[in-house]
Amino acid sequence: MSMFGIKEAVVAPLIRRLVDDHDIALGRPAIQDLFARATWSGLVEPGDGTAGAMIAVLGPAAALTAVIEGWEPTRVLDVMAEAVADPGGDSVVGVGLAPRDVAAALARWQPRVSSAHTVTALQRAVRAGARLLTRDDAAWPQGFADLGHHAPIALWMRGNLPAMHALSSSYWCSAVFVRALFALVDARLIRQSAA
Repeated sequence: MSMFGIKEAVVAPLIRRLVDDHDIALGRPAIQDLFARATWSGLVEPGDGTAGAMIAVLGPAAALTAVIEGWEPTRVLDVMAEAVADPGGDSVVGVGLAPRDVAAALARWQPRVSSAHTVTALQRAVRAGARLLTRDDAAWPQGFADLGHHAPIALWMRGNLPAMHALSSSYWCSAVFVRALFALVDARLIRQSAA
């Protein structure tokens, strides 16, 4: 079986090493969801509300499928409208997306979407000892909920998780901290991949 064109036998072990759910068995849907979130984290700009809305309504895997398969904006909105039970209208209720929003987003994302690049990033993250956090993770900073559809899709972290919990939510959510964290992780991943 494959996930987004990559063999599940390649994806599953990587995802299992990047999450801290050793006490539960991750099934195919959970692995597919985490792989999709990892892909989204490298696909979109931080705070992309269109991606956040699509993921919130369709789920990360179905939203990623829409990008990979090149769905038309009207199809994306129709499927989203069915999911929130609001057929008709100019935008999806509670989401505020119009066809032009989705068309612009798809045009940005489609040239960059690559499951193979995500696998490479996952392999590097495993080598670097990184961890993938999602909103379903106990370590997810609760302050991100205030960002709505603009919240991060996933976070990559390294280090001592209990120490991270000790940090206040406001520090976790500060833009300065996020930029510093990404710069640090990028620098370490680049050094490690060059080695």
